Amino acid sequence: MKNIIVFSHNCFSYTSNNGKTLASIFSKINPLRVSQIFISDREMPASHERCNSFYKISDRDLISSLIRKSEFGCEVTIENKASAVQIGKPNAIKRSPFTIWLRDIFWVVLFPLKYKALFDWIKSKSPDLLFYVSGDAVFSMKIALRIAKHFNLPLVVYVTDDYYVFNRPNKSSFFDYTHCMWLRRQFKKLLKNSSRCYVIGEKMKSVYDDEFGINSNILINTIPITTFDPISSCSTESIKLGYFGNISLGRGVQLLKLAELIKEATCKSGAKIELHVYTFSELSEELRSSLSSFRVHLHPGVGAMKLKAVMQSCDFLVLVESPERKNLKLTALSLSTKVPEYMMMSRPILAFGPIEAGSIDFIVKHNCGIYIDSEDSTNINVEKLCEIVSDKSLQFNLAEYAHQFACKYFNQETQSEQFAYDINNIQK
Repeated sequence: MKNIIVFSHNCFSYTSNNGKTLASIFSKINPLRVSQIFISDREMPASHERCNSFYKISDRDLISSLIRKSEFGCEVTIENKASAVQIGKPNAIKRSPFTIWLRDIFWVVLFPLKYKALFDWIKSKSPDLLFYVSGDAVFSMKIALRIAKHFNLPLVVYVTDDYYVFNRPNKSSFFDYTHCMWLRRQFKKLLKNSSRCYVIGEKMKSVYDDEFGINSNILINTIPITTFDPISSCSTESIKLGYFGNISLGRGVQLLKLAELIKEATCKSGAKIELHVYTFSELSEELRSSLSSFRVHLHPGVGAMKLKAVMQSCDFLVLVESPERKNLKLTALSLSTKVPEYMMMSRPILAFGPIEAGSIDFIVKHNCGIYIDSEDSTNINVEKLCEIVSDKSLQFNLAEYAHQFACKYFNQETQSEQFAYDINNIQK
């Protein structure tokens, strides 16, 4: 069994997207063999269930080590599960092409001067392989390459979000243009020096294999198998639509559009349709006020222990994506962590947004949910929504088929065992 160093922007998690995916795919690997280096300090590790030790190298750690002339980064100690999970506040510095570019320069210049403590920690783990989850930062790719070269490790790259193909630069912005070009060039170098590349879904595989001349492997969030448990046929006072997840990349605006449709469909059909939003995201006052004006029920995000029960309290599980180009260029090839989770919940999925978005394309392509194109006319969509909420047979059939699909393709037992076998047989 190999000793694995996982290097990612986010730590293992049971609440956040990339962290949840990592936790699921590593479920069949001995956690004593896994150590993680992570960058974001918005969430801290909650347990040793998937990983034995953690080392944090955040922006704040780098700045602090520079000011105090101290060692860079620190090993994270988990004292107790209840207090370990902390979703921090957004960064004080707003992301823009200039700040993204400046951050990369800052890291690229300073990291070569500050890496000794980190490399001493890595050496103590006797690593056999580096598993790197790529992001939109040049500096983390450079760090991954430096670690792999210094310790002579096979490098495995995992791409969950597309920052390198559809994320075309704005030529009118010097910083956006140069950073996108730099990012793409560095990603090509990363692939050239990697032993294997995993991607999040079949759509990304098709595009990346063609674009970069590779033969990537698909690695999707896996989930424990549950028995099919459909909604009781008993009538209820209201029809509950539940959305679970963040509201970034225009999803908040899409939820507002859906709330408007729900209001009109309620008036037309007489059915009481409610939209419930469960999110860890921080909503702006404007969005919160707008959603509340349409009587959207806003709730805090739900932890792993209660997630299944809350999802199954809903009649429909909602998936939304934005049709705006600036958002689509980041979601076109992605597959949301919540898609496999939704499919296993024995509830029909309602996908609302553009077919070009990777997650919605997946649902439609595999006939695993109900699709409403947010760009269609209001009258068409209201009519469609009224039909959907009244057709119990359609709801049951789609929920059952999605559950069967998830059991076959997202089974944590079989898929994670296969990943564990593959990862332990990778050679440099």
